[in-house]
Amino acid sequence: MKAEIVAIGNEVLSGSIVNTNAAFISSILTQEGYPVVYHAVFPDNIDEIVKGLKIALERSDIIIVSGGLGPTLDDVTKEAVAKVFNIPLAYREYIAAKIREKTQKEEVIKQQALLPIDAKIMPNIIGTAVGMYWQKGNKIIAVFPGVPYELKEMFLHYFLPILKKQCPAKKTIHEKWLSFCLLSEMEINDFLKDNKEISFGLYPSLRGVKLHILAQNQLALEKCIKLLQEKFSKNLFSLDGATIEEVIHKEFILKKKSLALAESCSGGALCRSLVLLPGASKFLLGSVVSYSNDLKENILHVSKNVLEKQGAVSKETVEAMAYGLFTLTSCDYAVAISGIAGPDGGSIEKPVGTVWIAVGSKNNIKAHKFNFHAERKTIIEYSSSCALGLLWQAIHFSS
Repeated sequence: MKAEIVAIGNEVLSGSIVNTNAAFISSILTQEGYPVVYHAVFPDNIDEIVKGLKIALERSDIIIVSGGLGPTLDDVTKEAVAKVFNIPLAYREYIAAKIREKTQKEEVIKQQALLPIDAKIMPNIIGTAVGMYWQKGNKIIAVFPGVPYELKEMFLHYFLPILKKQCPAKKTIHEKWLSFCLLSEMEINDFLKDNKEISFGLYPSLRGVKLHILAQNQLALEKCIKLLQEKFSKNLFSLDGATIEEVIHKEFILKKKSLALAESCSGGALCRSLVLLPGASKFLLGSVVSYSNDLKENILHVSKNVLEKQGAVSKETVEAMAYGLFTLTSCDYAVAISGIAGPDGGSIEKPVGTVWIAVGSKNNIKAHKFNFHAERKTIIEYSSSCALGLLWQAIHFSS
């Protein structure tokens, strides 16, 4: 059965809000064996919604609609659906009574209790706009409020059991989310592109690459994962979609190791990414944001000779910054970052985007050079991301 996800709203079309509902619905339907083949967005216009829904009903078997069920003038989804099915709207007193438990605004109650006469109702335990669904022959169409937490509650607890009962999926889809660091999406794509037993999607970001694998049977899925583990053992850090920060937290806490940071061009971005998760105090001692040479020399004990001869952005400087952390603290691991984020400060030898990162334990510090071609903000994010990848490798493969 083919599924289609439809969003209603000018704010989605204009980019004012991100359509997280579509991602959520698609993920759940895919897991349950209902392939999603179309995503569509329609404006707050009855004629456009009617035209779009008629097309959706022609090409898809399951149509999930979100948005446009509120009490304002631009909320016209139910009127559009009624027009598609050529059915009138009718006031439902029992719905109005439920809405009165949440609001006393009569205009809201009157608008939201006026519903297509044959719509089957899905209650909204959080908000005021109920959901609706219809089954027309071998097709099912469901309409949900656009508020994400209202939609999720209604979709999981009311609609999904109905869908599975009335339109059971013919095939079970096996899927897995894998996360990689310090690896390009093309390297993964080239490795998987000839694998006929699976389908996959690659989602690169500043934090690495996520890989979504779909397979018709568990054996094919497990075989693919094993091949990826063998090929990219130094890069595959999660088999369940966890972030690299989450994995690093677990590794450090499990191994009872501590960490200190020294940041120059990243300006504390690395530290911030780690402390956003609760429990960071169990392993993270802190960060020295040594933006100037003065602080590098006087706080981290980087020698003036190294700074003058090799420069602040160099292998020797980041190694000295990392060793300075071992002098200042009792940390087991250290990370040091220094680079040229731009737009000024670059040279022929060290262009903007040149970044050095040193990572390791006291007896095993390794420095790595990167050349990022991006704007200042992105260079800072890339520096933090690569440092996290190197840190994961250091702690994960330690004895």
